[in-house]
Amino acid sequence: MLPGFDIAVQSGGTIGGAGEGASRGGFNIVFNPPSAERTTSSRNSGIVTTAAITAHPSGGTAPYTQSWTLVDGFGDISADQPLSATTTFSAFLDPGAAAHATMRITMTDASLSTAYADLPVSLTLINRNSGSGYAEL
Repeated sequence: MLPGFDIAVQSGGTIGGAGEGASRGGFNIVFNPPSAERTTSSRNSGIVTTAAITAHPSGGTAPYTQSWTLVDGFGDISADQPLSATTTFSAFLDPGAAAHATMRITMTDASLSTAYADLPVSLTLINRNSGSGYAEL
């Protein structure tokens, strides 16, 4: 990293430079809200989606480009608007299943400085009882 690159740890995620020498001038990324979680219940399989999350760059030179990618996890979580600073995250789940992932946003400003931030994402579909006293599978 070049001297003067500003790295900060934000609530709900981690921030870092996108590689040796990738940042000039530097900037931070803050998530609002700071985490992406959703738990819902159903007797049926379906898509579970988080509320919208926005990544806000602080510093750097506008305009910014951005992209969301999966860093690690399980459950096939994806960013619904992968090239936008604001997105929701979704996964198709069966009742009783969960999906957990780390999603990364990489942002580049007009002067080609780059920063990234990692966001934990958690989706759960609780198996809702059918009313008969037994869980439907």
